[in-house]
Amino acid sequence: MAVGKAQGIIDRNTEMKRRKEPWNNHYQLIGEYIMLRKQQFQTEFQAGAFLTDEICDTTAVQANEKMASSLLGALWPNGARTFRYVPIDELADSEEIKTYFEKGTRRAVDLLDDTKAGLAVALEEYMRDQGGFGTSAVALFENEEGNNPFLFKAWDVKGMCIDEGFTGRVDTIFNEREMTIRQEIKEYGFENVSKKSQDKYTNNKGDDVVHVLHAIEPRMERDPKRFGNKDMPIASIHIEVETKKILKESGFEELPVFVTRFTKAMREIYGRSPAMLALADIMELNTLWEVVTLAIEKIMNPPMAMYEDGTFGGGVVDTSPGAINTVSVSSRLSAQNPIWQMQTVGDIRSAEILIDKLKDSISEAFMLDRLLDFNNETRMTAFEANLRDKFRGESLGTVYKRQETELFTPMLERAFNIMLKRGFLGVQKGSQDELDLIAKGIEPLYIPQAILDRMLDGREFYKIQYVSPAKRIMQAEEAQGILTTFDFAANAMVVAPQALDNIDVDKAVVRLAEISGIPTDIINSTEAVKKMRDLRAQQQAQAAEQEQMKEASETMMNMAQAEAMSKGKDQNTQQ
Repeated sequence: MAVGKAQGIIDRNTEMKRRKEPWNNHYQLIGEYIMLRKQQFQTEFQAGAFLTDEICDTTAVQANEKMASSLLGALWPNGARTFRYVPIDELADSEEIKTYFEKGTRRAVDLLDDTKAGLAVALEEYMRDQGGFGTSAVALFENEEGNNPFLFKAWDVKGMCIDEGFTGRVDTIFNEREMTIRQEIKEYGFENVSKKSQDKYTNNKGDDVVHVLHAIEPRMERDPKRFGNKDMPIASIHIEVETKKILKESGFEELPVFVTRFTKAMREIYGRSPAMLALADIMELNTLWEVVTLAIEKIMNPPMAMYEDGTFGGGVVDTSPGAINTVSVSSRLSAQNPIWQMQTVGDIRSAEILIDKLKDSISEAFMLDRLLDFNNETRMTAFEANLRDKFRGESLGTVYKRQETELFTPMLERAFNIMLKRGFLGVQKGSQDELDLIAKGIEPLYIPQAILDRMLDGREFYKIQYVSPAKRIMQAEEAQGILTTFDFAANAMVVAPQALDNIDVDKAVVRLAEISGIPTDIINSTEAVKKMRDLRAQQQAQAAEQEQMKEASETMMNMAQAEAMSKGKDQNTQQ
């Protein structure tokens, strides 16, 4: 049974590799000209190989590096501080729930930014592959060892074969990798590897290489009512390919590998990249630089010509600096120079113009004109500069949104689920987990009852809020609209004081704060605002009451004084 299941997965992997084969031609060229560290898509991999013999220009290599760092700088500039877990609108009024998510976000930030998790390294590798190959992934597995529950890895298109579900999103990832038997036993356990690997390890052949296939796909046959990782919706199976031995079978509640396509053509599975768009220019520029290099070499060390009736010492013309050549020529040539330079190179300025044009074209393909616009040549007003930045941001909005939708949001949702399962996001009051924490002297973080109720009902209770330059660019139009509306309302109040009644000022302030990305603990919850306003109204009422009492007291005193003065006048009159 196990062998049949393994064989079925291996057969499907073979078919997926066959469908991927046409892409390998493109990947090989991209590896040769741009992704110099990742080549050999059609040959055997050799560790430590530096395959740069045919490269004459690194414009594309540098452009991809700049694009990757710029995109990460826009999408993930401050590490995990770039996002927040916040309650959905229905729960946002509660101060308790707001405080809970603030504490939960701080814990998530600490865990994600921990170097042991490996997120920063995985994102860097992932984004380079986005620019080069157009398809790459970040995997988030649960770390069973240590205090950090996260283990991030970058998966590249060289090892992966992918397939889509009916939604058009990648839901099947087969990743094949080489590992030594020693590594295999460390990861899966001696008792779980094949008999062949066990024997090799016992016979001191632990450095021999085996191929391991990790298949992640929707589980077609499962019982949703049963518990256990073999009935989870996503199947995870590790197979030793040669022996068809299943090394490990488990499952996930959600997809643990987030495959992103930089851009994609309809009816295609694998993505397309800026490098593919610029590949013709990259290859032409490389060839042109090779020609120019040869031309410069000829200019610096030109070919020589000589008469056929000259005799040279040793029969060789020495062109090295300071060289002396002994020349004997016939008398009829004694008045002429027996050796002279041959000018075989024309004007290379046209080549220089073409090189600049190709470099600009490659930079535009990698969006450097929008990501890194340091235009200091043209004087602009502040309005013109803001308008230029607005247009730049709008043109990059689709790129940012795809990265956010296919990578960051599902990755952070899985991180939330892992932290919740492991107790990093709090415990229920009265539970055994609470008692265990108290026994260890740790103050528990309690999950609010409203959130627990939604968990039991399977309803949403949080959303992810991004605080990054990319998000601010995508929401800049909304922020400007709010400010413009407030300016108009303020001017309209001069002639129509009731104009501001059309705006919910509280909601506008909260929304503008979200768009601006200020810390959530600076904004009070609706519950806290209500308490403050009730207290202020109470204080104002008490002040008004005291003022009334004071006025009444002064009135009574004035009346008493007036009455006393009146009596005094009457007595004087009687006298």
